[in-house]
Amino acid sequence: MYEVFHLTKGKAVFTVKGADQVVEKDDTVIFKPNEPHKQTNPFKEACEWFYLGLATDR
Repeated sequence: MYEVFHLTKGKAVFTVKGADQVVEKDDTVIFKPNEPHKQTNPFKEACEWFYLGLATDR
């Protein structure tokens, strides 16, 4: 499944292949099917995102 995260408020940390990336409001992150990742919010401010999962039949 492709996964799309679009931050609408605050910021978060997305970890991919062991590397952390800070993502902020109005940033969009797209993951390919089976791409390991995680997201956390170590910041004091709340974050919100729009999430879209696109299933594939492959």
